[in-house]
Formats: sequence, C-alpha cells, structure tokens
Amino acid sequence: MARLFKDGAGTTYDGTAAKFKNNPFTTFSPYDYGTTYGDASFPTSAALLPGLTAQQLFKARVDNSMAGSMRDCAECHVGGGANEYVPGKSPEVRTSLRDYFFGSAVTAFNYFIDVYGSRGDGFNTDGTPASYAAVQNDYSQTGVLEMDCLMCHLKDYSWEERKKAVRTGKFDASRTTGALLGAASPTDGVNVTYDPLKVVPTGDNSALKLAGTVAGNILATPDSNNCVGCHMAEHAVDWKKRGDTWSGTAEVHYSMGCMGCHKRKDADFSKVGTSGFTGLKGTYGFNNISSASPGDDSKKLGQCDPAKGNGAYESLWNATDNTTKNCSGCHIYGGDFDPATQSVISYETHGAPNPTAAHQAKGLTAKIVQQGGTMNGTANVGHLDLIACEACHSRKLGNFTGGAMVDGTGNDAEGRLADHENENVTRQNMTNNNFMAWQGNKLTAANLSTSLFWRDKNDVNFDANNDGRAGGMDSLLQTHVANINKANTYSLRPGQQLVALTQLGTVTAADISDHINAIDRDLEYQLGLKSTPGSTGNNTKTHVTKLSFMGVTFKTNHDISPADSAWGSGGCGDCHKGSTSASSAGTIGDTTAGGFYNGKFVVKGDTLNMSWTGGGAQVTPFASVNASTQPSDFHPGVKERSGVRSLAVQFASNATTIRDIDRSEGLYENAFKARNTAFNTSISGTAITFPAATSTTTTSQGWLLKIEATNNSGVTVVTRTKQVSALVTDMAGLLTNLGAAFTGTWDGTSYSGGQPEFGIRANGSGLLIEGRNGYSVRIHPQSDAGPLGLAGSLWIDKQYKGITTDQTGAAVATSDRKAWVAYLNSFADPAQQAKTGFGVDPVAQFPAGFPDADPNTAGYQLVVNTPYTLSADTGVNSNGFFTYSLSFTDGTTAGGPSASKTFSTLGTYAVTLKVTDEEGKTATVSRTLNVVNPPVVGMTIGPTTARRGISSTYTFGNLKDHDSLRIIWADGTSTTLPHVGAAGSSATANHIYATTGTKKLTVLVYKNGVQVDSKYNYITVTL
Repeated sequence: MARLFKDGAGTTYDGTAAKFKNNPFTTFSPYDYGTTYGDASFPTSAALLPGLTAQQLFKARVDNSMAGSMRDCAECHVGGGANEYVPGKSPEVRTSLRDYFFGSAVTAFNYFIDVYGSRGDGFNTDGTPASYAAVQNDYSQTGVLEMDCLMCHLKDYSWEERKKAVRTGKFDASRTTGALLGAASPTDGVNVTYDPLKVVPTGDNSALKLAGTVAGNILATPDSNNCVGCHMAEHAVDWKKRGDTWSGTAEVHYSMGCMGCHKRKDADFSKVGTSGFTGLKGTYGFNNISSASPGDDSKKLGQCDPAKGNGAYESLWNATDNTTKNCSGCHIYGGDFDPATQSVISYETHGAPNPTAAHQAKGLTAKIVQQGGTMNGTANVGHLDLIACEACHSRKLGNFTGGAMVDGTGNDAEGRLADHENENVTRQNMTNNNFMAWQGNKLTAANLSTSLFWRDKNDVNFDANNDGRAGGMDSLLQTHVANINKANTYSLRPGQQLVALTQLGTVTAADISDHINAIDRDLEYQLGLKSTPGSTGNNTKTHVTKLSFMGVTFKTNHDISPADSAWGSGGCGDCHKGSTSASSAGTIGDTTAGGFYNGKFVVKGDTLNMSWTGGGAQVTPFASVNASTQPSDFHPGVKERSGVRSLAVQFASNATTIRDIDRSEGLYENAFKARNTAFNTSISGTAITFPAATSTTTTSQGWLLKIEATNNSGVTVVTRTKQVSALVTDMAGLLTNLGAAFTGTWDGTSYSGGQPEFGIRANGSGLLIEGRNGYSVRIHPQSDAGPLGLAGSLWIDKQYKGITTDQTGAAVATSDRKAWVAYLNSFADPAQQAKTGFGVDPVAQFPAGFPDADPNTAGYQLVVNTPYTLSADTGVNSNGFFTYSLSFTDGTTAGGPSASKTFSTLGTYAVTLKVTDEEGKTATVSRTLNVVNPPVVGMTIGPTTARRGISSTYTFGNLKDHDSLRIIWADGTSTTLPHVGAAGSSATANHIYATTGTKKLTVLVYKNGVQVDSKYNYITVTL
C-alpha cells in the first residue's frame, strides 16, 4: 500500500446533490510523505509521534511502493509504464524516472521498504536480515525497468536471473542478465559485462549486435515456455490463483502452444493502438487528451499485448480483456461470431472439431434448464447456454499441484511479504479438484484461493494501517507484520521466531495468540504512535487484533481434458449425482455427490492443520455482505446465480478450524433472496441497535444510507446518499448526523427543506423514509441496510421453481439451497430425465372437436366473417417443453397453441400447425379449410350427451318430407323408424348406450325408398 499522488485521493461529498464525487488526478505530482503532519487527507496524522522524519513516516505508512514493486512484482511483469516513468495526464507529459527531479521528497516512486536486502532473498550479503528501512532508490545507479521484449520473445530466457537482478535493484542490467547475454556490474545496476560469444561487434566495430545464435532464438511468436515461466510453472501466478499447469498430459491444446489461443486475432493489425493513450479524460474529452493526440487507442490492443481472457478479479483493465480465441469461436463458428449481424470474422482455428452433434446427442443443447435470476420453472436455455465450456472440460487430469492459499501472516522463504509456496498452502493433486462459480450468466470452473492475514477490528478510533481512516477492520501492513515477526518468538516453540502461520504445518490457538500478543505489543511502534516496542502498557489505542480469511474464486481456463473425459460424457448421472434428501444433499456428508456442482471441497492446503479459539476470540469474518446483513469469509464479488447478492459463506470465522465446504455453497445461497425492486410511498424500518459510546469493536461511523426515488414508475431514478460521519448512539444522534439537508425537517404535518424526493424521520426506534412531491422510494443495495434496520425493505425471499415435478410428482418450489441441490440430484434417475422429454419426438395434431360449420360436407367448413378459435391438441405432448405456432396460407401467423381467426373472403385455405420441442425437433400437420357462406339450416339432432346404460330420448328436427328414418347408433346397432312427416316435422327415438365414448350418430331420411337427406352428430357418452 502506498499513495502515489498529491491529488486524486478519496472522494468529496456534495451535500446539495447528496452524493459522493471522485477527486480526479490533475497535477500527477508525487505525494511527499514528509508532508504527512497536517495533511487534511490524512486526519489520523495527529496521533503520530511528533518529529518523525519523512523516511520514518514513509515506513509507518507504506509496505510496497512503486519502487518496491519493481523489486518484487517485476520478476514477472515486463516493465514499462510506472516502472519507467512518473505518469502524467498523457504520454506526452510523462517523465522518465531517470530524469525526474525528486529533490528531498520522499515518495512512492523514489523510496521503498527494504524487504529483500542486498542479497535479494530477505538477507544482506553479510547474512544479516533485510533492514525493512525506508531506502531511497537512485535511478542513476539502478536504471529503470523498461519493457523487456526478450522476456517473451527470446527462447530460453531466464526468469531466475532476471529475478536476482531486480531483487537487488539492478533494473537496467536485468534485461541483459535475464537474456543470459552477460553479467551485471557488482557495484551498480546500470552497467553490464557482455558475453563476447553472444554480443559481438558490428563489422566496422562501431557498435555491438547480437550474435547469430542469439538472434535466431528471438521468435515472433513467443515460445510457450516463456509464457509458462510467469504464468503456469509451479508457484507462478496462475498456478497460485487458478491451480493451472501446462503439460501435454493435462492439456489437449498443448501442441498448439499458448499463442495458439492468445495470439491476436486481427491478422492485419487493424486493432492495434500505437499512440499509447489510455482513455484519460482531458480538455478535449474522453480519449482526446489534446489537439495533437485525438486518438482512442485505449479501446485497442497494444503493440505487444497478447490477447487475454475474461477471468474475474483480473488486475488489468485494457482492450486485451476477453480478446483471446474462445471455445465456440474455434470449434463451432470458425472465428468471432457477431450475434447482431449473424456474421463471422474468421481466424485460424487449428482444425478444431465441431462438437455440436456430440453435444446434441447428450442433450446439452436441449432447452431443459433455466437461465438468469427468475427461476420461475420455465425452461428457456440449454446446458451450453448456462455452462462455460471449461466447466465441463477442465478436469485438471494429470496429478499436478496447485495453489490453495496465500498466507499474509509472514514472509516466505525468499523474503516476499506473503507465502504462497510452502507445501501447507498447496493442493497436492488438482485432478477433479475444481470449484465452481458463476461469472456473468454462466457456470465456470474455478479455483477457490484463500488468503489469510491480520487485521484490527477496533472500528472506532484506531487507524491500524495508517491509511488515514480509523476503523473499518484495517488490514495490517505486511512490512509491519514482518518486522513484528522478526522481533518475537513462540511461547510453546522455544527459540522459534514467529513466521507465516501456515509454515508451522500444525497451527494451534496458542500459536495464534503469540502472534496477536506480539502485534498488540509492537504494532503502534511500527505505526509511529509510540517510541518503544515490546509492551502494551504504553499503547495509545485499544487493539482488537484478529485473523481473517478471504476466499476468492479465480476462473479456470486451462488444463482441458479430452472429450471422453469431460463431465457429462457418461450421461446425466456424471453431474446430477448425490442424495435426493433435502437434509443431506449439498452437505460435505453426502459421499455420493458427483463432484461437479456438489460434493466436498477442501478449502485449505492438503497438509495444513489449523485450530483456534472460537466465538470470534481470534478469527473475524472478512466482510459483511448484502448491505451489511450477513458475515462472510468470501470476497463480496463471489455472487449467487442472479449476480445480485454476494454468497455469504463462513468456512472459518464461525468455527474453530477451516472447515470443508460443499461446492454448491459457492453457487447458491443457503436461503434464496432477491432485491425488492418495488418503489413505495414510504419505507418503515425495524429497530436499530446502536453501539455503546464506549464500544471499540462496533461503530455507527461509516454507515451508508443510499436511497433511490422515482416519480414515473422507475423510468428515471434519482439516487441520494449520506454517510454517518461519527459515532452515534441513538436515533436523535443519527438524524442529527444525517442532517436536515438530507432528511428534511418534519413539523408534525409535512417536511420542509432537505431532499425534494423524500423526507426521513424517526418511527419509534426505526427510520421512516417517506416519498415527497409525488415520489416513491426504495433502498439501494449499497446501503448498510442491516445496521440501519432496513434489511427487510431491501431483500425479499425468493423461490426457485423446478422445470419438472420431483420424484414424488410434487411441484418444486423452494428457497433452500439443500432442497434445490436434492432436486438437481434427482436427475440421475431416468424417470426424472424422461420428464424433460429428451429423446422423445414431438407430435403435431389438431383436436377432435376442430371447428366445422357443416359436418355433413367433406372437409372442414368455416363460415365467412365468423371468428373461430383454431388450436392444437396439446395433450399429445406430455413430457418435455414445447412451443407451438400456427400459419395460414393467407400469410398470417400466430405464436402459441391457439389462434383466433376470421376469414373475410370465400375460398380454400390451409392451416399448418408446427410443434417444436426442447431439442429443436419439429413436427407439422396441415388441414384444409373451406370458407363458405352460412349453410341453410338442416336437420337437427339432440341431445349430444348421454349416460351409459340409461335410456335417452333423441329428437330429430327440421326433417324433409319423408316416410321413414334409419338411425345408425354407432355402437353396432341401428333402428328403422316408420314415420310419415311433412317438411319441417320432427321425430323421436329412444336408445341405451352400453359403453362410454364419442358416438357418431347418423340419421338417414327416406321418401318412397329414396334417401332424401342425411345428418350426423357426435354423442358423448359418460358414466
């Protein structure tokens, strides 16, 4: 932590607009730590001992500066940027560190904390430990870290030699030593001695050049080993964060090399930026810094940037994000697919096979799952829409190690301020050892990386890391922790100096107490608050030192397994596997879990054992998430499925050891909730529990109230914000601190002043927020809704509904994670799978009662200018998910299983019914329609219903002139009825049906032995 510039620090509150505004960088003048006393942006400076030198103030406030990062992070970072320049408003005005005049200023650019010593490994050449003093960096002696192109492009480049050079401040020389072209001067970091076999004179001896053997190893496309050295070798950054490796036994793309995917896709370099502009906002607008530099190159790739993926929690922000080739681009589209234009920009795909047919055969494209936050029981996407390719294909087969933890409680063996290399923070076998996480709207493979570190929970008046803000659960500066460790020993491990906790292998509550006690004795000395260490008697503040754990899910993109090893290759039961009991599903006790979205996951390093005193005595949660309503040991950025709420998972802070967790805990909340997005005329909060005036662990200072208001049903939304600026212990104090300019003044009838959209007053022991002037209000999720008593107004219960019934045939609607996992597990059952309809063809069929104005005429007669409802028989499609459409030869169409239709012109038409199932399979059927004038009223038959075994009397009316009738009952019997009647007369007959069903009763009318009329009608016979 270090402050770079004088300006651009923090925010400014605009009381009129009720919002915080960022303070922009304007001068880009390095911040001088010698100006700490009286610095308005560092209000806690008043607590410092008087008379500290600028170097002492730097040491008290900084652990890693820019000059320090050049000795640390630059073992892999290629240089350039702030490793070479003091940044300015634009590239034209930045100044080389070689030339910048710092004078007597002590800044983050020209000073560093000496953590590596002159030997570069935490020790000096005489064997003494590094001083941890604030040391000036003289760039005339060290040189600067210019971008080292050979790090990527020279085959057999040596990172180990580069690391040795940068650790000891030999920045210019590092480019030579890393390339193995020569040796650094023993007295400075600028001069080198070249290897005469690798650097040779030109023909006229006027200059030097690379020997042919070296030049031949400079590759336009970097060798994969160059990438692996920084990214995927054991203990490298992606090994640490993602558990990734690079080997032919673990990666099916190994033969393509890293640049097979990461090489830029614009073969003509049309997307390359050359100006260096990075999107700073200046006089001429965004990306238009001056009239001489109007470019917008921040949106383009740099000249030397490889394409980059889209993993969460990346530290870089530039146009290389999400520009790497992707699975669907190579395997399906043959390039970048633009859904807006339905076009493809082709690139080299290395002959990647198309897996679509295989995916279809496994049901992965069938629309049988739900996407998004609604979870209303309607299947709308396929598995491939919901699950990233890597989630199934990155099995990490091959028995290799990966990172599990980063221990910030002490140095590693090389002097780094945190340890991610000892065996106790390592996963010994990454095979099938992925976690899972949501990124955007997709399920991704991930590695859960957990950091542990010290922090102080005096949230009232102790600025435990000298960042200028008292409280807030400050994490301690790593250099202070390292110094304290060096000066203290364990009580039950005689003579052993304090170390990073995980290095002990087995960590006890007593070991943790030794660290806490040492911090309590010595931290204020490190902070410059007291003159001597070693005692708590001269402390000026109350210390509440705690250990904290933070879990972060880093996306896994590599170690892709062959298709026959992918999740799902063995069918649904590969993933949907585990208990179907809501009491045991989704727990680490479910030993039958599949290991994809459920099953036990070990958080800690495999050989680590830790225990501590519970009840919050030694360990505290990392964060309070979801508007400060739930404690969590997960980073707040680890979200549940809808992306709205953070996953509140405690795997350490509510226990006495690091517990194993179920993978589903990283996907779903224990109890599903959603944001209440409704605007209301008023919001009534619950009782607020205020901290005591003497509390040192809980404070109301910093509580944030953020209110959204609208007067047009959310079309436009106004946001107002206020933060409590001091400890308040009751409702009156809270309202006073919020201020009448924010709350308005209530006179018993109405509000005056304040914000125009709302007013705030007390409602008993809670807050009442009332809309004004036609506005309605709601709570913003960034509010501290928990302590302010507004959680019930912000969050509401949410149910996930199943797309099918459960195994008992009951509808599925639950707010419980374990119950939902049990439902997902049930799809290992073929009977449950069958409910999705996969493998069953759709049927297109019209119902028996299809409209027909004249049943006696062949075909289907519809009367002109008469509305009809034409529909599909949906009952023939049971299991699965179907869409229906009707189309007519007059050009009209209708979505859905039925349509209201009126024909205005006589003629012959056709209607076609199309049924599409969840797999995209279709069935069609057509029917001819004759549109006719209204028919002349003919014979009538009634009734049209009967009861089985009971005699019914049927009347045949409007008969033509006749002398006999023949009645065919459609049950194998008929009746001849001698009957003489004139035109328009009627006749009756009785009949008993012995069976149920639909009977086509037909009447034939005779005169002098000649049939003169006929008519049929359907009789429905029921029990």
